[in-house]
Amino acid sequence: MKHIRALKLTVLCAVLGLALVGAASASASQFRAEKYEAVVSGKQTTQVVATLSGGTLKCSTPGLSGGLVSASSSLPLTPAFSGCMAFGVKANVSPNSCQYVFNSTNEAAPFTGTLDVYCTKGGDAIVFDAPSLPCKVEIPAQSGRSASYTNTGINANRKIEAALNFSNLKYTKTGAGCPEGPGSYETGKVNGTYILSAEVEPESLIKNGLYLGKEQVAAEPKIRAEKYPVYFDSAYSGSTWFGLNPYMVTGSMRTEGSLSAASADVSLTPIFSGFTYFGNTVNVSTNGCSFKLHAISELAGTASLICPAGKEITLKATSSNCLVTLPAQSDIGGVKYENSGTGTGRIVYSTLGLSGLKYTATGSECGPNGTFENGKFSSVVRLQGHEGSTSGPAIGTWIE
Repeated sequence: MKHIRALKLTVLCAVLGLALVGAASASASQFRAEKYEAVVSGKQTTQVVATLSGGTLKCSTPGLSGGLVSASSSLPLTPAFSGCMAFGVKANVSPNSCQYVFNSTNEAAPFTGTLDVYCTKGGDAIVFDAPSLPCKVEIPAQSGRSASYTNTGINANRKIEAALNFSNLKYTKTGAGCPEGPGSYETGKVNGTYILSAEVEPESLIKNGLYLGKEQVAAEPKIRAEKYPVYFDSAYSGSTWFGLNPYMVTGSMRTEGSLSAASADVSLTPIFSGFTYFGNTVNVSTNGCSFKLHAISELAGTASLICPAGKEITLKATSSNCLVTLPAQSDIGGVKYENSGTGTGRIVYSTLGLSGLKYTATGSECGPNGTFENGKFSSVVRLQGHEGSTSGPAIGTWIE
């Protein structure tokens, strides 16, 4: 909660500041995220270098951080600096109260805009201090420096590449050791690129698509393959179990399915084998039922049990008077996705940790008889893609 409150305060201060310095064009495309509030960060992909009179300023790992509470043509981000050099020697950098404000100024790709340096305290500046010279460089508040933007990726992997390329940076050098002496200039050249990305919450690692656009584009995570149709064989060495109070029934499961195109939904026919409880054999019959997995993000989803009319999955202990049936049911949470591998070896691992399953137990050795909604199911579905059939050549599959 502390992270979220800090994010809200940072964004509020930035918005109030932008109201004072002026907003970008109302007709411009807007910085948008799939979900709000979005936690935004930036890392340089091509080193950002400021070329000044007498030398350069650069940092090995400059970073940007901030937030986006709604679609906006301006995106304020707070810079942080490390590994910095000024005129070839080590420099300490302080942003003080200053932020970078990325502005969008046109409606469609190729996207163009500007970069502002905005400081909440009057007279503040970003300061590079090279005490070994000695020399200080101050970069004060300024606006309208050229920037361009490119949307990259799809769905939750969407990011914005922000390219800086301008030659009118304002700066002031002070100190006896400044190369070419102290002075104030408006001729600094800046080149480099940042990649801007977003998460759903601070430190959550749950990706949140960030992009420029005129309209909100919904997240559409889908299970994808190199070619279609793709056939899935989910053989996996891990165990599968049903938690049916008071018993845990364990065994193994593999599934088969296919897709003719990228989709958020995949239907899988389960094949159960080797189930036991307390050493007793349990026959698990699908009776035509199948699992349907539905992706709601690249990391999580829901599961439904789809059955023909009047059919259920049954678990029957061969040496005891106990029968458990699971009817059709939908939108059960607890599905997690993970991409693994490269090339044709790409696989989607789907971990099913389902709870709240509906089931009915009948028989004197079942424990409590009746209908319940506290069942659990655990397994791992290994979505390995194949061409032509479930035993054909491997096809890379992933969720995105």
